[in-house]
Amino acid sequence: AVNFPCDVAVVAELGTIVAGVTGLDIEVVGADDASATNLVSYGRFAPINGTDDADTERVLVAAVFKPFLGVTIDHTGTGNAPVKVVVRPKDFWQGNTRTA
Repeated sequence: AVNFPCDVAVVAELGTIVAGVTGLDIEVVGADDASATNLVSYGRFAPINGTDDADTERVLVAAVFKPFLGVTIDHTGTGNAPVKVVVRPKDFWQGNTRTA
């Protein structure tokens, strides 16, 4: 759960993506409860294109108005593509390139 309404930076840290993975689509969503009631989309990260984007970071800044946050990940291809997603204060990304 997050304090809301507020502005946050959602950070996706990508690990080593194996050659069989052709892409990832990561969407940040919000809901009224842990059962995903009244699901809304806060946006998607910039496209992740397999091994070209391995060991990089993506940042999506969102105005959050639901108490629960989550992500959905669509994985194309085969193999592993480790992703760690964390929520930070909105100003966390300042000084870095915005990627979403």
